[in-house]
Amino acid sequence: MRGRSGNRYTVNLRKMECDCGKWSEFGIPCSHVQSVCKSWDIEATNYAKPYYGICSYLATYRGIYTPLSGKHYWDTPPFELFHNETLCVSRRVGRDQTTRIRYEMDWAHR
Repeated sequence: MRGRSGNRYTVNLRKMECDCGKWSEFGIPCSHVQSVCKSWDIEATNYAKPYYGICSYLATYRGIYTPLSGKHYWDTPPFELFHNETLCVSRRVGRDQTTRIRYEMDWAHR
């Protein structure tokens, strides 16, 4: 398979590998795999890792989540949170000044 940049990528559907490495890293068929699957009239989604499927998604939220009843069930943290006033950044009144760098096109003759 030849990419848009002109580089050649070898796609092995049996081993689920592509030379670009994206398929192995993310578990989702890269553009090279999708292109090969399209040319062979194969569904590329069949080559995604099972945890990207709808069954895994539904299994994630199938369980029952029960929240704690009240604060008396919470553990006391071993630290204390406080608000540091010195870290607060106040905004100036008015419009912020631009940080854009100007060049000769900004002073075109009209």
